[in-house]
Amino acid sequence: MDLWEVPDWAPSGSGSITAGYGYPNEAGPIPEDFDIVFIVRYRDGAVTYSAREMGLLDLAG
Repeated sequence: MDLWEVPDWAPSGSGSITAGYGYPNEAGPIPEDFDIVFIVRYRDGAVTYSAREMGLLDLAG
């Protein structure tokens, strides 16, 4: 996701943008080395979010 400007497609006044992910149940257990990574790039740098590091892939949770 590249954020060079404030997106004009966000709901007016919402203050947030939501992104989602999924993992199909029929795929079996989530492998230990599986991760979903979001990289948000700004003009002056980037921030990386790891679903595994944030505990979002820990079904026991």
